[in-house]
Amino acid sequence: MDSLAGTEEVTLQEEVETLQRQLAESESRAATFRATIEQFREVPAFSDLDYERIAVAMQRLQSRDRSQDRSVTTALSESTRRSPKQPDPPLLSDGKDPTYTSWSILVRAKLQDNDDHFPSENSKLTYVYGRTTGAAQAHLEPRFEYGATNPFRTVDEVMAHLAAIYQNPMRQAIAQDGYYDLSQGRTELFSEFLTKFQHLAGLGAIPAANWRQDLYRKLNVLYQKNLAPTLPFYDTFEKLVTQCQHLEHVLYPLLARQEAERTTRRISPRRMANRTIPARTTTATATPTAPTSSTLVTARQSPIPATSRPETAREVTHAKDMTPGSSVITCYNCSKEGHKHFACPEPRKPSAIHEIDEQDRNSDVAEVTDEESGNENP
Repeated sequence: MDSLAGTEEVTLQEEVETLQRQLAESESRAATFRATIEQFREVPAFSDLDYERIAVAMQRLQSRDRSQDRSVTTALSESTRRSPKQPDPPLLSDGKDPTYTSWSILVRAKLQDNDDHFPSENSKLTYVYGRTTGAAQAHLEPRFEYGATNPFRTVDEVMAHLAAIYQNPMRQAIAQDGYYDLSQGRTELFSEFLTKFQHLAGLGAIPAANWRQDLYRKLNVLYQKNLAPTLPFYDTFEKLVTQCQHLEHVLYPLLARQEAERTTRRISPRRMANRTIPARTTTATATPTAPTSSTLVTARQSPIPATSRPETAREVTHAKDMTPGSSVITCYNCSKEGHKHFACPEPRKPSAIHEIDEQDRNSDVAEVTDEESGNENP
């Protein structure tokens, strides 16, 4: 009993000591709080100006936060924005329509402009394979199959593989041969000739520094004559091309007018009367053959009545030569048989001006001799 009572007393004593320590701590904290309150009481109160400054500072902080949020949002939107989708190139099949060259240009442009649409090289390879069909796809299929021993790894490998199939390895040498043999025809328009010139120069890898000199050498005589006096002023290829284009639009109308005037003089009534020779008056008999130059001249209005006009040597000879197997006159202007170019009812063709001009230089001298002999060469 005594031991039990002694134990209870010890426990109670410990609890009392614990409570005393807690009380001392609470009093210490209370003293600290009192000192803090006294300090705050000594601080003067905020004025209206202080509150305004605090409000301005808070607004600045809020605006700065908004701008930071806006910049982050803009950066995220720009990073997720994709380039506009370019049209897909046509499918390559046999290398004819489209050709491999034009198809490869469109495919490479698509991959470059929409690079952000293809996250990996494999996606680009899949796209290129999808733009082929028929024979072209059959050439690629063995190396695109799953488990292929030598698969394509880059787009350049695919392009090189197709180029070896569809492009002529000698195309540059062939283009160079065509470039060196190229020359402008007598009746060829400069615009058409320039297209062939630049095409062959590009395929043949002709240095651009040689284009001006080569272009002048390949022009026909008519252009060279008009360019020779002022050729030093056209010291670049572009200037020479511009002058040639100007000549094309100036020379052809002048030549057409000159040819029309020459034709008018050749078939004038006075000149036709001077070319006639005395002959008996005959009546032309109708034949089932095609119209000839003599019939067209007879049908044209003349000062002498058709019933009493003396018959020319040409008409007499033509009537004699209208037998099966005889030669037929062909017009230089419309390529039809039965009349010459100066009696052609069709409009004059500008493209035939040079040819007519060259032939008339010889025919004007020989025409009178032919008429006197009663013969007309076709």
